[in-house]
Amino acid sequence: MAGSKKVIQFFYDVVSPYSWLAFEVLCRYRNVWNIDLRLRPSFLGGVMKESGNSPPGLVPNKFAYIAKDLTHLSRYFGVPLSYPENPFEVMFEKGLYSS
Repeated sequence: MAGSKKVIQFFYDVVSPYSWLAFEVLCRYRNVWNIDLRLRPSFLGGVMKESGNSPPGLVPNKFAYIAKDLTHLSRYFGVPLSYPENPFEVMFEKGLYSS
């Protein structure tokens, strides 16, 4: 029985490796899971600022956990991840709109 598609609104931030993993997996299985994927860009930096949180990359324990977690998830889902040599430079100095 093929029911109607479920609508999934996917809020993502292009600088988030978790967003990349989720995007890849959702796209891979959207036909299997019978979902209509709606992409909704968001700005996690703004959410972090307004909620008083620090970005995980700036908190040593969170950064260490995320590095291990992303490696595990990348292998599990078969989604390759690569990181820039200096992620802080990319995120905070160059930004998305530098030339």
